[in-house]
Amino acid sequence: MFKKIIEYLNFEFMDLEVTPISIKGVLRDLLMIGNSSPFRNYYNWVIQAISEEISDDSVENIFELGAGMCPITKMLILSKPIRSSTINIIPTDLHPDIKQFKRLQNMDERVKPVFGSFDYSQLNNVPPKSIAVLSATFHHIPEESKLHVLNSLMNDFDKVFIFEPIRNKLSSYLFVSCALFGGFALPFFLIRKGSFLRSMLWCWLIPICPFLFLWDGWVSCSRCWSVDRWKQIPGVKLKMSRFCIFSNCEKKILTR
Repeated sequence: MFKKIIEYLNFEFMDLEVTPISIKGVLRDLLMIGNSSPFRNYYNWVIQAISEEISDDSVENIFELGAGMCPITKMLILSKPIRSSTINIIPTDLHPDIKQFKRLQNMDERVKPVFGSFDYSQLNNVPPKSIAVLSATFHHIPEESKLHVLNSLMNDFDKVFIFEPIRNKLSSYLFVSCALFGGFALPFFLIRKGSFLRSMLWCWLIPICPFLFLWDGWVSCSRCWSVDRWKQIPGVKLKMSRFCIFSNCEKKILTR
């Protein structure tokens, strides 16, 4: 009975189709701001790690899978190593943010979004010399499908990078708990942006998003693979780290 209750509660509001788009937008804003400077250096670290791995001419396409608001795409086109290259950057999502995709496409002609719904668990015809980047998205895959999806990605892409800003450990749960206060402060960070009104609605007038974000954060931590789970994957070498990259190029977890 208890196990069934846990399974029933193992969902994230971000993944539910019934969750209004405006609420999902606020949750994505919280994720973006919470993982960016001055609070965390997560996105900068991700870009640095990717740049170090694609310093040669072996990459022509970077797919950001489960892109959401495309934080990786946006930072890639602004990063010095990528800015001077001709690499195509392809943001995708099961529920794409069309406005954000078009905005980034207008910023840089190398950005070639997939505007339709894109399920990376069912890929076909991935062009050669392509790498996949999954940031804060791998844990959204149902547990029973993770190995299958991982193997498919490894077969379809030259390299696969998986980044997670949290882990299934106490420190991550505590960090996510602090994000509750950040949720109520979110509108202050968006005063001069177009998303200010929706953040004010869902964080102040009808203050549910801070609690939804807290719930999603806890569930995300519980869904992340532990170090022991990664060690069970054949051919994977794991090192301890706050964040991790899975690279099928060298069959190991790269860490910082």
